Order: sequence, then structure tokens, then C-alpha cells
Amino acid sequence: MRYALTFLLVGAFSAAAFAAPKAPSPLHVEGRHLVDENGYCVRLRGFMYGPHPFFNGGRWGWGTDDDTIRRCYDFYEKIFKAMADHSQGSYCNMIRMTDDGHWSNDDKLKPNKSDPHFYACDWERYRRYVDKVLAPIAENAVRHGIYVIIRPSYNNPGETSVGCDFQKHLEKEWSIMASNKRLQRLGGRLLFEIQNEPTKILGADGKESESALTDFMQPLVDVIRKSGFRGVILAPGLGYQSWYEPYIKHPLKDGNLGYAVHVYPGWYGQSDSNADTGRFIANFIRQIPVVKTAPIVVTECDWSPEKPGASRLNEFGQEVKANHGTWATASTSKWGVAYKGMMDYFGNISSLLGDASTYMDVDLYLKEGKVRPRFFGVPEAFSEFAFKWYKEWDEMKPLTVAEADAPHHPSAKRRALSTLGELSAHPFLLVNTETLSLCAGAADAYSPELRFVKANEASKQAEYCSLFLFQPIRKKGDKVAGRLRCYWPNGILRLSWMGNMNGDSVNVSSSGDRLFLAPAVSTSRVPYGEDVKNGGVWVAQAVKGGFTFRSSAEPRRYLSGVDGALSDRPVVWKALSRDEFDPTRFNIQPDENSRKTKGTRR
Repeated sequence: MRYALTFLLVGAFSAAAFAAPKAPSPLHVEGRHLVDENGYCVRLRGFMYGPHPFFNGGRWGWGTDDDTIRRCYDFYEKIFKAMADHSQGSYCNMIRMTDDGHWSNDDKLKPNKSDPHFYACDWERYRRYVDKVLAPIAENAVRHGIYVIIRPSYNNPGETSVGCDFQKHLEKEWSIMASNKRLQRLGGRLLFEIQNEPTKILGADGKESESALTDFMQPLVDVIRKSGFRGVILAPGLGYQSWYEPYIKHPLKDGNLGYAVHVYPGWYGQSDSNADTGRFIANFIRQIPVVKTAPIVVTECDWSPEKPGASRLNEFGQEVKANHGTWATASTSKWGVAYKGMMDYFGNISSLLGDASTYMDVDLYLKEGKVRPRFFGVPEAFSEFAFKWYKEWDEMKPLTVAEADAPHHPSAKRRALSTLGELSAHPFLLVNTETLSLCAGAADAYSPELRFVKANEASKQAEYCSLFLFQPIRKKGDKVAGRLRCYWPNGILRLSWMGNMNGDSVNVSSSGDRLFLAPAVSTSRVPYGEDVKNGGVWVAQAVKGGFTFRSSAEPRRYLSGVDGALSDRPVVWKALSRDEFDPTRFNIQPDENSRKTKGTRR
């Protein structure tokens, strides 16, 4: 579902807010976050729903006259109230809208019938649309305490190039939009998303260029600023807004800039079959590296599980299985949980889920005034999850930028771990060029927040060379077993680690005061780490000042380095608490195969 014009409407409501709505605090970009005038970080959440009658079942008619505009305005007045009706469990603060050129099209303007959609734009109709439809709805949203994000009406026509007709068209759209006085007066309560779903952009010479993305987007940013708009701008990436690496070498120049990203199951190397929060983090940071330095708003995302029925063709002509009515197919308990975990880890990502017709039962609300999840009774679809998730976000304590970026976990223990028993129940490993890190996090969590260092190097800060994430599998008596997955510093999944280990993961178990690590390979299950075949088991033992790791393959030799080097003498490693680890230094990247394949929404 690729949309052309987009609003993102965001606000915080209470039951009393409907009686006395208040304009939201203006936003600006500060570091990695959207920040209000009080200095608190703001995360947006909600759904999309655009003023094209196709997306709304023609509820206000299919015309463009003044009476149709009035009915459209009245409809959105109702939606604004429903989306954040806390008394009925809805805590949205975002709505994304698109008109797809409905209000400004004149197909007679196309030189040829097969020409891209944007050639049909009638600029007089477009100016009327901005002033009589867009501006009044945006102003009404602000009166309801809602922020607004607007994107141009016309969709990306496919492969484009710097200086092409579509770029010139967008420059004109933005010059009209950004110079509109009514929109300018909304100030920091209005954000502009400058394009929808670029796929591939070539240089001005028609050849591939590393700077083409920036060369295409920078003139649009400049037009917006020269036209007088001072609010936040959200820039898109390539690959249907899933690839932002070009901005690292060729950054956009603007002091109030964030990024709009699209996320669907099957993208970022994640689907129901392999959903994993740690991998999602790694894959996302590689494809969207700007998440480390700027705020991110996910402006398209949805899912529901498969159900019996005929398959359908998506917009790329690909056959996809039937689901409950969303664009993408996945399950909340698998992909959805991993997606939310990824966003909670970064802390600066806003997200919508679906559109109004899939988030809530719009007809039920219009008829009876009841706000209810659209897929009520289908917990694996996103709508019930969204109601719970948005409420959780709404009730979180507001954080300043300093608090949001603080390196310490909220549950940090301010002491070093002193016994192997503390490690054995919930182990995972983090390794850097000088230190091995064995961590004690929650057994059901994926959390790179502790490390194990050589005792005489405990104060050193070095870049990580490997990351191990722990997933518990089963418990038997006093033994806890799980699996560790290992990544190189760039996040590529390693095929071997620590010399003797083979495969991309290892089995882990603990018993009493000993911790066992063993290779996990598809051809040989290693129960509780007790099988020492291939010499792949390290036995950790508590000693004065920390722990040693003895090789089961060579019982008289000990682990002495992160490359698996052995020593005849014990090397003492020390466990550090969460409070001594800086997550802002966590910088892993995914394997090459995780990059989203263009045109494969599912």
C-alpha cells in the first residue's frame, strides 16, 4: 500500500481532552529524538487514513466540491476523537493520511495515457486542495492536541534520477505546500515527509551513484526551507524506504531532520520463521544506520496471520497467501514481539500500525460510538496488540534526552557479580578485541548489557569484536539450557567462534557451580553441553577475583584470549554488572542476506 500524500497526526488525549483540547507542544530534533518545548522526548504512534474516498469506502462521496470537503472534514473530526479515546482503550497519537492525487488530478493533462501519475496534476486544483482540504484538517488536528506530518500527493513512479521530471514536480509541490501561511503558522506542530517509497535513484547522468539519494532529496529540503517552513522534515530512503546507508557518506544538510522508514514482515531479514529481537536490531541498524543519530518514524507497517482462503496478488504481481485483511502476513507472538523489542531497544523510533480500518472497527464506531480493535478475537493480528502497546507507551514516564540516552539499564545492579551461580542461570557472552564478556541478564531476554573482562583490564573500553545473544530453551532439574548466537563486530553472523566452536550458535547449560558451553550443529545435538565431541566445551569455574575457562578437550589448558587462544596457566576473567556497560557503544550489523529484497512485501 504505497501512499502519496501523508499526514501523521499525533497527540496525547485524556477523557477531559475532548472537552478542552489543547494544542501540542512544538517539536524539534535534538540528537536522536523528537523533543517538545519542555525538553521531553516524544514518540509517535497510531495509524494511517487518507482523504481519498477509496481508502474510506466513499463515506463522504467521490467528488471534490465544497460539500464533499465539508463531509470529509466532519468525518476526520470523528476519527480524531476515536483514535485517542482512552476511556475505550485507544491510545493512538498518530494518523497518516494520503490523497493519492484525488483532489488535484486531471488525466487530460497527461501527454500520454501511459505516463506516470504525477503528470496529471492540475496545479490550480492542487493549491485549492492544500488551502481548503489539507490546511483545515491539519489545523483541526492541532486543536485536538495532535501533531501533523504531511507528505506530497504524488507517488514515486519507479526508478528516477537526479534532475528528472518527478524531482522537478516534487519541488513545485513543496514550494506550494511550504509557502502556505496557514501551514506555516502550525510551526513545530507540523512535520513534512518529503517523498514516498523511492525505489532506485540514479545520478544526473543516468548512472548509479553513491550520492544520488542525497542529490535528489537535498533540493527538496532546500525548497521547503526557502519557502518559509521551519518545522521537522522527515527524509525517505531507497528500497521502498528500507535502505538508508547512502546518507552516511553523503548526509543531508539540515538542522531539524529525521527519517521516515517502512517496515513489513519479510523485510530486514525477519519473518515468523526466524523472528528474533537480536537479529532484528542487527539488521535494522545496518539498513537504517541513521537510527544511531536521528529520530525515526515508521510510517507503514501492519500484519495479520494466515487464514483459509484464496491467495491474492500484491501490487508487484506476486502471489501471497490469504490473511485477515492486512498488507503483510505474520503473527504477533513471533514477528510482532520481535519488532516491538527492536523499537524498545533503540528508544527513538515512532511507529504506526495499519490504517484506521484495520486498527479499529470504523463502522462500529460511526454507528454506536464504540472503539474496538478491528480484528477483535484474533490476537495474532496487530490490532489488539496495538491497543495494548500504545497504552504502554502512553503511560511511560516522559524522558529528557539525557535520560533517554543514559547508558544504564533501569534495572542495573551497581555491583560486580561475584559467584558463578549468579552467572549460570542466565548466561550470554559479549566479546571485544581485548575482553571476553559473560553476562547475567534475564533468562527470557535478548540483552547485550553485561560483559566479562580480564580482571586486569576491567577499566578498559574497547570496540566489541563479537556479540553473543542467549535464548533459553529448557530447564531440567538444576540445569538450564539455551542457545547462543554469535555475530562479528559488523553484525554478520559468524560461522565459527572462539577457535574450537563451529556453527552459528552454541548450546549452553549450567549445573551447580559450573557453566558449560558447547557447539550446536544441525547434525549433532549437544544435550546440556555435556558432550565434548569436537573439543567444543569450556567449563567455567569460580576462582579468587573472577572465573577461569578450562578447555574440556585439553583439560590442563585455559582460555586466554577472545580468539580462542589457550594457556597452560589459568587466566582470570571478571564479571561486571549492567551499570558498567555502555549500550551506546553497541554497534552490530547484520549479515548481507538480511538486506530487504526490493518489491517483496508479503
